[in-house]
Parts: sequence; C-alpha cells; structure tokens
Amino acid sequence: MTRMMLNGKIMVVLAMMGFAVGIFASDAPASVLTPVGDRIPLAGIDEYSVVVPASPSLTVRTSADILTNAIFKMTGEALPIEEGTGSRRFALSFDAVQMDCDQGYRISAKDGGIVLAGGRRGPFYAVVALLEEDWGCRWFARDCDAPTFPKVSKDALAVVPREYVPPFLVREPLHHTTWGNAEFTAFNRLMPLSFYVRMPERYGGGVFSRFFAHTYSEVVPGEKYFKTHPEFFPLVNGKRYDGGADRGQLCFTAPGLDDVFASAFEEEFRKNPHVRVFGVTANDNLFSTCECPGCQQIIAREGLVGAEIHLANRVARKVRSAHPDWILNTWAYSNTQEPPPTMKPDANVAMFYAPILDRSGANEFVPWRRQKRTVARQLDAWLERTPNFIVWDYARRPYAPFPNFDVIADNARYWREKGAIGALIQAHEFSLNSLDSMKSWVFMKLLWNPDWDVHALMDEFVDGYYGVAAPAMREYVQVHMGAYRRLVKTGKEGRDILFTDEEWAGMRGCLARAYKVCKGEALPAARVARELCAFLHEQLKSCRPEMADRFERDLATIRELTTRHDISLTVSGGSRSAAERNKPIFEKWEKRLAAARGGEGVLPRYSIGSFPMGDRTVWIGAERIDDRSAISGKSAKMGAKMDWGVQWDFEELMSGQENQGEYVLRARVRAEINAPHRGDDLALGLHISHSGRGEPYPGAAISFNDLPKEGWGFVYFFKAFMYTPSGSGVFYNTSEMLAPGDFVYLDYIEAIPVRDFKDKDVLDRLPTVVF
Repeated sequence: MTRMMLNGKIMVVLAMMGFAVGIFASDAPASVLTPVGDRIPLAGIDEYSVVVPASPSLTVRTSADILTNAIFKMTGEALPIEEGTGSRRFALSFDAVQMDCDQGYRISAKDGGIVLAGGRRGPFYAVVALLEEDWGCRWFARDCDAPTFPKVSKDALAVVPREYVPPFLVREPLHHTTWGNAEFTAFNRLMPLSFYVRMPERYGGGVFSRFFAHTYSEVVPGEKYFKTHPEFFPLVNGKRYDGGADRGQLCFTAPGLDDVFASAFEEEFRKNPHVRVFGVTANDNLFSTCECPGCQQIIAREGLVGAEIHLANRVARKVRSAHPDWILNTWAYSNTQEPPPTMKPDANVAMFYAPILDRSGANEFVPWRRQKRTVARQLDAWLERTPNFIVWDYARRPYAPFPNFDVIADNARYWREKGAIGALIQAHEFSLNSLDSMKSWVFMKLLWNPDWDVHALMDEFVDGYYGVAAPAMREYVQVHMGAYRRLVKTGKEGRDILFTDEEWAGMRGCLARAYKVCKGEALPAARVARELCAFLHEQLKSCRPEMADRFERDLATIRELTTRHDISLTVSGGSRSAAERNKPIFEKWEKRLAAARGGEGVLPRYSIGSFPMGDRTVWIGAERIDDRSAISGKSAKMGAKMDWGVQWDFEELMSGQENQGEYVLRARVRAEINAPHRGDDLALGLHISHSGRGEPYPGAAISFNDLPKEGWGFVYFFKAFMYTPSGSGVFYNTSEMLAPGDFVYLDYIEAIPVRDFKDKDVLDRLPTVVF
C-alpha cells in the first residue's frame, strides 16, 4: 500500500492490481467529471504512504496496488503500502463504514489525514473516483491496453472530500465493447447484470449470478429432469412436454420446482459468495401456457405474468431466511409487460421490466417518460405492486448511425426518479455498431451518475479517443445529433430518424478526412476505420440497380479496411479470425450486387425497381423443405393453425427503397388443398410487425379463389405505403382457414413500386397499409 499526505492529513487510498498505465504529456484539462468542492492539496507526495488495515481484503489490497501504481506513473514517486499504521509523515488510509449501497464511498479528512471508506466495494470505487474524477485518469475503450494518466509534479495532486452512493445497484451497457477486460470495466465502474462480464473478487466481485436471463431451461433442463420429473414441465393437450428454451416454459405450480431453483442458486453462491441477484425468468418464447388446473387457476385470475410471479415468490420464500439480502428477479417482458390485477411480488423479488414491445425500432429514439400510453403507464402500474424493479432498455441498431445519447441520458434520470435498482441497456451486442465504444463509455458514466452532462461526456470522449482525427470526428457526431434534434422538433413519436442525402454525404466526407489525417498513426486510424466500416455497412444494406457502381466501390473499401485493420464486423463465430467471420457477410453483399445487376441465380423481379425477398430469417410454424419446383430449391410449407408461419425480414427492403414510397406486396405460392372450402374463405394472410409497436399493423388475406389452381403462381396481398425507409421488422404469414391436410408453399415475396405496376384492376382492389 502507498501512503499520501494532504496538508498534514492522513488519507488511506486503495489501488488496483493489474492496471498498467500510459501517460499524457500534459496536465488533465477540466472535465465534467471533476468534483465540485474545496480541493485539499497533497503537497509533498513523497512524504506519504498508503495504509491498509491489518489483514486487508483482496479488494482493499488490490485497490491499494492500483493507487500506488497510478501515483508512480503520474508523479514518479513510489509510495509504500503499509498495514495497520503508517511509518511516514502522512497517509492515505482505509476504513469500513455502513452505507446505503455497498458500492458507495466516502472521501474525508479525519485526524490529520484523508480516509477512503465504504462498504464491500466502496473503497475500490473511492480509488477509482480519485483517479478518474480528481486526477483526470481515463480509460476510454477496451482497445487501450491500460488507462491513461496525466503526468504531473509531485505537488500537483489534490482531493475533494465527498460522499457518493450510485443510484443503481447494477449497471451495464450490454455490448461486446465492454466484454473481455475486467480491469477496463471495473475502472469504468460497471456492475454487470449479464453473464458476458464476470467481475473478479479483486474488484469486489459482481452482484449478479450466472442465472441472468431466460433461466427456466437453464435451471431445469429437460435432459436432466423430464424423465424423472415430468410434472415440472407444462401440460398441453393432456400431455407433459419439454419444449426447451425455444418452445416451452415450466409448470409454474409444480411441487418441488422451487427446491430445484433454490438448490441451483445455493450452489452458485458457494462458488461465488459475492453474488446476490438471481433470475427466475421465463424462456424467450411465447409457448407459455401450462394447462394443469393449478396453473390455469392462477392464469385465469392474474394472467400469465401472475403465474410467473407465483413461481418466483415460491423460490424467494425458500431462500429468504438463509439469505435475506438476496434479490430474485422475474420478467415483465413481451406478453407479461402488463402487471397482474392483484398479485404482488414478494419483498425479495424484483421485477425485471423489459418493454420490448414498445422499445424497438423507431421508439428507441423516444425517452421512456414520453411513452405515456405504454412504458411510463406500465412502469407506474408496476410501482403500485412493488418498489423493486430493474430496467432493461433497447438500443439495438446494428451498424447504423444511431444518435440516442440524449435518450439514454434522459432515461437514466427517469429510472433514478422511479427508484430502479439496476439498469441494462441492450445494444446490438454481437456486431459492430456506429460509435459503439463511445456509447459504452458515455453510458457507463451516465449509469454511475445521471447528472453528468451527456454532451460534455461526448465531447471529452471524441477529443481524448480520436487524437488527431478528433476535429473531423466531432463534425461527424454533430451531423448525427443535428438529425436527432430535427426529429425531436417534429414531435412525431415512433418515427425514425431520416438523414438527408446531404447529411449522408457530409458524414462520408467527415470520415474520409478523419482517416486521411491519421496518416501513419496506427491507433487513431484503426479507430476511425472501425467507424467507417460501420458507416459503409449501413450503405451496403441494400442495392438498387442505380446504386450498383457506388455499392461496388463501398464493398471494395470495406474489404480493404477490415483487412488492413483486422476489423471484425461481427463477434459471432467463437475463435475464428476477423476474415473468417466477415466472409459470409461479404458473400451476401456480392449476391446483393449480382442481384442488382441481374446476375444468374437471383429471384425474378417484376420490374427493375422491385424488391424480391427470398431469405426467410425466422421459421416459427412453417417447415422449410427441399423443393425442386421452387426457384431457390427450398420453400416454406404452411399448414393449418399457423399464426406466425414465416417471418420475412424487411429491413433491407426499407433501407434501400424510397421514403414515402408505395409498393404492391405479392408472393409466389403453390397450394395443396384437400379439405372442402368455399371459394371466398380466407386462405393465406400477410401482416406487418414493425419493431417498436406493441401491436402488429393490419395486413390482408387472400381467398381460396386467389390460390393458383396448379403449380406456382402469384397472389397479391396489399399496397404498402412506407413512411420511412430506415426501420426494422417483419412481414409474417398466417394460415387463416387452412384445414388439417391443407398446405400452401411459399417461394418468395416481392415488393413492387406502384408506379411500375401495370394491372389497374388489381391495384384498385388491394387495400393500403401505412407503416
């Protein structure tokens, strides 16, 4: 441990092991992070030592090592670490105190010294506060090997006495830019919820267990329990079945199921005694209903969410006496976002409120407090039933310019106002995102202190991270924010940001200048190249024929950049190299270019401006089969009672088409109809689910008369008027009145510009859907 002296006052400071330190050549400038208050100078740092208690905890000893290492890198003085009492004139010393949160800390002057105090993790956070807030140390991104520290004279250090308790027990921007380096995430005071980041004991350990999300199948896997305990699994049509993580839940009232959860949590606690939050959370699917009498009685009275709370309460009661500080959480998510009529979670159960139905797509640009009919209303309703909740927000735009900084800043303040005990912000975590390192750093700061100014944080990151490229990158970010401010002025909630052609060209120019100015400086060049790849990826999302030449140039540029700077466009793929991960993405773009130029093996187009969709990304009810008669060699086989047969992702369609354009939606199908039907009975539907809306948009259905009598033929569903081309969502098929034994096969769906469509009779009879 190292000891420091403040005007004759003793202060105990902890430093962390494992933090190597880089050095800036000048003193740190004033920052939004700089604490307000009277500064106590630490004159004559060479007269200090860092004092820890006798037999200090691993966290305290690690913190002391970090502190002394930082002081040495900043001033050149190597301070000793001493246990019990210090031998030097002045000391930085530690103390343990009870605080509202074990991550809170206190920095105070006492008995002629400076004391760093706090709960289990408080001393560590006190050290980080000194380094980052008082002394200007920064660790902007994981691509830095270590934090940077300003180089100062031995008389330049000073401390502002203060006390701080973070508003959220758990804090995480969920993106791969925060994974894989515990020192980086610890230094930036992230306290993860997910299993992607494990906080080591030397930094105080993490509070969240490995039972993070969608834990039913993890705690009660069918391969382990179904044969011996089929009663743990849902009863459907008179039989118990194991649907696994994708097609089922559990029997919420099964005797002994609570014991299985309690035992799993006890085992995790024995391995990691610092954890205290455990998930009793449903699998990520909509196959939710158990038809046994016990479950049905609860569901009839309290809804599905009531049944899930019932199970969480049962587990909570099992562990409460032995672990009164544990927090169990369960979902308010998707079909359980609305609270039950009367049931309340137990005192040691927190609702994990994840309003995915209303926080996707364009609604990601709308602060929570402004979604009064959905998110804000639901959260207030939950607060009538429990004060304990964790929030899960969505910021899931892959690659695209996505200026949601103000939204997250407002949300963090709103969550604090409402009393959230934790917050997770889910980005598109497995891919390269625009400004993703910047967002991770800014969001980590806002979750620690929502009062820090978001724009000042943004400016500081750009200046500190991009180096010589900072001026051009600042212009680039300003274009993002200008488009966001224009959206806010319209007052149109749920509408997406539209960048003008001039703004797209301006961003392209900023990035080109930023990359050029880096010249031989490898690190800033790689950072700019990463953002340039995200920008070009957005440009390559779609290719109309008239765009083919520019598309080909952009494809060549992104190939060159990813190779030169070893940039992976996705983190999926385990230990594969960046080139191996990127290969299928480049192949997809090559096919897109070939399709725009009318190459062989592409789906037929009605017109040069039409857009065929043959890549079915999600199969829910339909079966994908080998089909020699289909153009692609495969087709989707739909039978009776399929409410979501096939999903057709329309993001590429919307990204590449005109704003406020109107399109005819048709599908190539063939039919096997074996049951008797009236000709005007509805046979096959096509509907729209737009990300960010709680309810799907209406669509339309064709009748049995519309189906081709033999072989393949086209059917026409509706005219789609697209308000904005930069959205996400799916078209999905429904089987309407198909009977058992009836089948319809789908080959592809095509969007045809109305201006190209020749059949006026078809146009006149088709309904219009606006989305």
